[in-house]
Amino acid sequence: MIKEKKDQRKEIKTKNLLKTIKIYIFCLLILAINWLVGVNPVRAQLRAEDIIEKSLQAQGGREILEKIKDAVVTASCKIYLPQGEILVERKIYSKVEPYKLRIEQNMLGMQVIIGYDGEKTWLQQMNNIMIAPETINNSIKASAARENLLLNYKKKGYKAEYLGESQVENKRCHQIKIFGPEIGETIYYFDLETHWPIKAEYDALDETGQKVRTETLSFDFRPVDKVMAPWKTIVFINGKKSMEIMIQEIKFNQNLEDALFAMPEKTN
Repeated sequence: MIKEKKDQRKEIKTKNLLKTIKIYIFCLLILAINWLVGVNPVRAQLRAEDIIEKSLQAQGGREILEKIKDAVVTASCKIYLPQGEILVERKIYSKVEPYKLRIEQNMLGMQVIIGYDGEKTWLQQMNNIMIAPETINNSIKASAARENLLLNYKKKGYKAEYLGESQVENKRCHQIKIFGPEIGETIYYFDLETHWPIKAEYDALDETGQKVRTETLSFDFRPVDKVMAPWKTIVFINGKKSMEIMIQEIKFNQNLEDALFAMPEKTN
């Protein structure tokens, strides 16, 4: 009788021990799963292309953005140089497919026009018209490769990779890298709340042909013809503040003629 009771107690203890071990193992599995997911839960749940599409939707939607064929932007710029600050008034005309560009700027009482017709870059100051140096042409071509990058990166054969979360100006952001042979790597930072692209950084060639690290920060997004566009941009070159751009007016789809971007004929 006493032996049976001892055996029963032993059996109960064994069952309790096994139950405790099972619970312990279960908890370890839960902790392991939480750790594996917790290394980067967002990375496991989100894909780069989903974040990009959500951003495009927040900017107005892919359908509306794809209908933009040209733009005219009027802006005031503050350029930061070692000698001091320079104020510049700019009017920028741009066209897509193929990319063409014309920048009219007044600086220190002089007007300078920079044009890109899709192949070559030209300069005009007063009555002097010339083909731009190859270094400037290459710089603009590199910018053309990044034009509408979020909208067309797949079409151009580029890839996107999610890098995790980061912070820009005290805002939590998704960080995504878009990369390809023509553009190298461009890293975008998307505000977690608004989904707007508030920062981009990439290596680019400057007007002298030197590779520099370029960072652009975008602020003050406002609606323009159902498109959310930044009205303030700050540019950093190799970590130093280089330019501050304040937009005054944006107009889309102005039916810009190709002749606007063509190099004018030289006059005697």
